[in-house]
Amino acid sequence: MSDLIKLNKAFKPNDNQVNELLNEITTRFESIISETVVTITRLSEGQNLNFLINSKQSKKYFLKIISNKGYPNIKSLTKCYQLLKNIGMTYYKIIDSDSSDTITPYGFLIQSWIEGKTAEEYFQTSFEDMCKKPDKQDWIVHYAQILKKIHKIDLNYFGDLDHKVKFGSLRDYYLNLDIVVSNSFGEAIIENTSLWNLCKKGIIAKEFLSDVFKEIENLTTDLFINKKPVLIYGDMLPTNLIYSQNKPKLIDWDETKSNWWVYELARTLYYIDSMDLAEKFLNHYSFSDSHKEIDIGIRIEHIKQDLRQIYFAVINSKSSSEITQKVNKIVKRIEQSISNIKLKL
Repeated sequence: MSDLIKLNKAFKPNDNQVNELLNEITTRFESIISETVVTITRLSEGQNLNFLINSKQSKKYFLKIISNKGYPNIKSLTKCYQLLKNIGMTYYKIIDSDSSDTITPYGFLIQSWIEGKTAEEYFQTSFEDMCKKPDKQDWIVHYAQILKKIHKIDLNYFGDLDHKVKFGSLRDYYLNLDIVVSNSFGEAIIENTSLWNLCKKGIIAKEFLSDVFKEIENLTTDLFINKKPVLIYGDMLPTNLIYSQNKPKLIDWDETKSNWWVYELARTLYYIDSMDLAEKFLNHYSFSDSHKEIDIGIRIEHIKQDLRQIYFAVINSKSSSEITQKVNKIVKRIEQSISNIKLKL
């Protein structure tokens, strides 16, 4: 319901508008790369408008026209790619970008294209099977191997790479999840609507939210003060793996940030509820944290994700009764995350 949370309208151009934009972007891009663009092919829809650019010199590029203001954050991506370059991952490169509204309302970026097979093609199995069937989950081993290298990139705070949200310790990050959540939508929300503002609007009970943060405080002991922040990929799903010459590479770094390594596993388990998957990842990843600490990290991350879902419940509902129904389900999930162990190995 737009009267409760005000949004910057998502950019959804028609075909004629898309063609006009592509002409402008192509003209600018050709002057940068000194090549001639031959074809532009629209790719499957994600949150943004994605295209494959082929040049006359047989080079390929990936174009993303941003649909939602501030997501992805081009500044964060640029910093991420520089950090990856420092450890030898030189295949991530932004060729051209524009975060202004000069050509498109929310900007665009063009990156180098990574050629290869998708995980479905490489393993010759479906996305659903890779999520549900333990014997089809070797892709998570490849993530563990790659992330061991990426997580050697140490950072000095927990939060966004553009420093919009920044905390000195993991415990501070957890105790300020209200700030983290309200700033996790890029610039899609016009006015910074906090969870406490949603309480005032009758979306969620203030007493419940206060209790949630008390429980988080109880869960996060002093052990969480000294956890190390590292570069986080943030979207560990089989759809984001490309196999180039039989070597796995990660694509789509839009969720990159600085956090504890457990964030990677926690976010994946939020979407894929599989202890077999978790065990396989942990067996191939190097860590010194206790299973209890990892479990708490997973539970708090799931609470954070569910707090975000409250916003979507408001945005995507047509009536107050529909919002109430959705929020009640979210509240139950949060209560389960508070009381129930998730890492059952």
